[in-house]
Amino acid sequence: MSRRPPSPPAHEHATDDNDVPRVRNARAVRVSGYDSSESDEDEASMRYVRAVDRGRSDSTPMADVPGARHRAVVAHKAAVYIGDARNRFELHVDGGSPLSMITPQALRSIAPFAEVHPPEPLKIRGYRGDDYQRTIGVVVLPVSFPTTNRVAPVICRFDFHVVTDCTGGWILGVDNMKADGIDARSKMERLEFEKRPDAEVKLLQAKEDPTTPAAHLLCAEDTTIGPRTTRFVKVQGVTEDQIVRPWVFMGKEPESGGAQVPCLDQTVKASSALSKEQQTQLSRMLSSHAVWPTPSRPIGTYEFGEVSLRLKEDQKDWVHSEPPRRTSPAQQRVIDETLAEHDALDISEPSRGPYASGVVLVQQRDKIRFCNDYRPLNKVTVDEYYTMPMTDVVFDRLGKAQYFTVIDLNKGYYQFLLDSASRDLTGFVTFRGLRRYKRMPFGLKSAPAWFQRAMDKTLGATRWEYAIAYLDDVVIFSDTFEDHLRHVDNILASLERAGLTVSPSKCYFGYDSVALLGFRVSSLGLMTDHEKTRAVLQFPEPTTAVEARRFFAMAAWYRRFVVNFASRARPINESFLGDSFVWGERERAAFDDIRQAITHAPVLARPDFDKPFVLAVDASKMGLGGVLSQVDDEGRERPVLFLSRQTTAGEKNYAPTHLELMGVWWCVKKLHHYFDGSEVE
Repeated sequence: MSRRPPSPPAHEHATDDNDVPRVRNARAVRVSGYDSSESDEDEASMRYVRAVDRGRSDSTPMADVPGARHRAVVAHKAAVYIGDARNRFELHVDGGSPLSMITPQALRSIAPFAEVHPPEPLKIRGYRGDDYQRTIGVVVLPVSFPTTNRVAPVICRFDFHVVTDCTGGWILGVDNMKADGIDARSKMERLEFEKRPDAEVKLLQAKEDPTTPAAHLLCAEDTTIGPRTTRFVKVQGVTEDQIVRPWVFMGKEPESGGAQVPCLDQTVKASSALSKEQQTQLSRMLSSHAVWPTPSRPIGTYEFGEVSLRLKEDQKDWVHSEPPRRTSPAQQRVIDETLAEHDALDISEPSRGPYASGVVLVQQRDKIRFCNDYRPLNKVTVDEYYTMPMTDVVFDRLGKAQYFTVIDLNKGYYQFLLDSASRDLTGFVTFRGLRRYKRMPFGLKSAPAWFQRAMDKTLGATRWEYAIAYLDDVVIFSDTFEDHLRHVDNILASLERAGLTVSPSKCYFGYDSVALLGFRVSSLGLMTDHEKTRAVLQFPEPTTAVEARRFFAMAAWYRRFVVNFASRARPINESFLGDSFVWGERERAAFDDIRQAITHAPVLARPDFDKPFVLAVDASKMGLGGVLSQVDDEGRERPVLFLSRQTTAGEKNYAPTHLELMGVWWCVKKLHHYFDGSEVE
């Protein structure tokens, strides 16, 4: 097999002498993915395994790949537990995959301390004939299947091959199913175990998010489109599991024989668990809204008002002007790149005003970020007040939703214009001279409140009903796909009326699990975010008070997932509160304990206010704690949240009975919004 030849040119629309758009050659539009070119490595000593990949529709042509005509048989997942842990996971059951596989990311989340054995000499290909991937290792996991008929769970030890890419994170394949006598009855949606015929294990519908390979969108023929008319243009190379929005770039007639058109990324992420008909409905609905960036409108402009900055009454004569701050050549390149973007998007302009704030270049991992230092300005401007939604209120509001969509605005702040009287106040100076903003910049103390108010106004009556905005993130949640399609349609229509545009690469449509506000929400409940828990697990043991404080703050973000967090983390908290930093065996034990608790955090159930709540309280001289839980439809008691606090110096002297009563009183006070109108056990 040779490498893929260069793709033929696509076409752009240009205008001829009669003002009639016609087609000219341009470069192809690429959908991000993998390049399936052949490797030059020696393959003689390797065995091949052709694994089924669910990332394509069943109608994908496969005749050109020998041995790849088999199709997906099982598209389900099973709820499982690992060993004695209380975390519930979803294991994809795939009767068409010869191997059971797991990615390193999934392994770190599911069993971070599992031993990884040397790999088997295998190469794995998807049934489309993609580039192979090697196995990294083998891990043996004790997998427990809870039963629906209230008999003991089924416990199996499965071998998983660790691979870099795997649909859904991990897959139970034919190798383990055959070895343990497991039969997947997809029509009856259950698993049968030869060794445990009494066990009933339910299968769930799979909603995985596979990676889509690269594709080219090419015009199939030259065509002419008249002015102010619409016409379908035949394209080549469109895969059935991609949703592409039909936008046409109308370029000017070049003086030479041809011109290249900027490559438009008009592909969004949609759950592959949606059926072909559902994806078609979603594609048609998305295509009907003008909320996507185009070359002629790279960012939107809010239609219902401009941002106004007001000086305080006693600061009307305030003026601030400072010279440009010294910058290195690398920082100057960042400044030039930022100002070029400002010019291209009409974000800022040259200024002659009396105000000149400084610029701060912040080093962030592999890049330098351009920031404005508006601290002097923020001291003299009138405060803007508006309530931000609380994260726990957002999560509780999701209810029984099964479908989630997250929409991210495209350069959100810059879509809001400053009024003419406020622009001079935002003046900033660099080695290139003085400029001022035309659109709302970062760094203004009133910006978040103004932004949130505008977003809530845009959502209108749909806010809290099936959509919630948290600054530039909008989450839409629904119980059924039909409702979800209608809800997304309404929200996009509201954004379109407001003149706002969204970022295609940061939008996720119709998923059963999405990242939101530093957590992950799914149809099962609320989970920790893998990236954040990895940061906690990999945090080095503190050697200074600053490092201990930083770890405590990072861990406290997930305190609702940890039983008695306050008591267990108290040694860490006390290590940096005194005059000197103290770190011994007591603090080290608490550090390890908190890391393990967060990396093995349970999935928190979303509260169901039609069911009774269960409150369990614990108290000691170290702290007060409580667990709010509910019994799910399977009869399992699942935690909704954990809460805790340290005891005060006076409370440490309370008798045990008084401490218990204090714990009950404190928990009820903190959770009264759950109990009001609900039953409590």
